[in-house]
Parts: sequence; structure tokens; C-alpha cells
Amino acid sequence: MFSFSRMKDHYKKAAVLVLFTALLFASCSSDVDSSGNLIGTWYDGYAHATIDASTMTIKYENSYEGEIINSPDFTSAKGVLIIKFTKYWIGDYSSYPNVTYTQTAIYNGQFGALYWNELKSGSVKMADAYEAYTHVMFNNIQDAMTNFTMDKAGNYVDWSILAPFQK
Repeated sequence: MFSFSRMKDHYKKAAVLVLFTALLFASCSSDVDSSGNLIGTWYDGYAHATIDASTMTIKYENSYEGEIINSPDFTSAKGVLIIKFTKYWIGDYSSYPNVTYTQTAIYNGQFGALYWNELKSGSVKMADAYEAYTHVMFNNIQDAMTNFTMDKAGNYVDWSILAPFQK
């Protein structure tokens, strides 16, 4: 015998199953920005930073150029580049917004770090290792490798105040 109440129960169960399946797929991330690659040119509204994995170099406009000494995973959501400076510029902000940059050789051969976080295909937060207003640098690679690790990023970077770079 045919029963409308049994048919309603069947449709209710089917509707619940469809809803559950839709919620399951909605919670899966299909966002293409969930991964990215640090390699390329980034801009934060003030300067361009170009990271080249084929030559293992970085050029950070009006700041420095250098060799990337470590072997980072350029597709990781966060990481650190340990940099041996080959060129370095010092900014004079006394006439801001008219900033002048002067190249100096005194930091050539020293080691610094650029940390990154929240890497996506079109954006990333990046910051050099700083303590107060001083760029942290070491004279030898051993000290740089010991001090510039991801577990120590909080010693040098406040991620909460950084705007992302855009590719």
C-alpha cells in the first residue's frame, strides 16, 4: 500500500543527505590562493623585492641585494631566506617623503634574513630581521644559520603590523 507519510520521510532523508554533502564540499578549500611560490617580483606599495631561485639571489629595491645562502622551500606557506649581502643602501628619511638612498659597502659580506608568512599565489607577508630599528646581521654563516630560524621569527618580526606584498 502506498503511503504519503513514508514518501515524505524518504524525501526528508534525501534532503538531509544532499545538505550534508553540500556542507562537506563547501568546507573543502578550492581556493587557488591557498598555495603560492615565493619566486618572482613582489611589491608592497613602496619597493619591489625580486627573488630568483635559478641564481639564488634577491634584490630588494632601495634596501639591498644578496645571495640566498640557505635552501628554502619557496612554496612553503612560511619560511626564511638567509642572505649574504652584496649591495646595501641606507635611507635618509630626514626630508620624508623625499627619501634619499646611498649605497654603502660596509655591510657587504654580512648575513641577514628575510622572513615570509602567509604565502598565497598573489600575496605574502615579508619582513627583514630587525631588532628595534636595527637590521640584524651576523659576520659569519654559522651565526646566521643558528639565529635565523622560523622558531625565532617572533624575535625579529611582528606579523600583525605588516601589510602583504602583492605579486
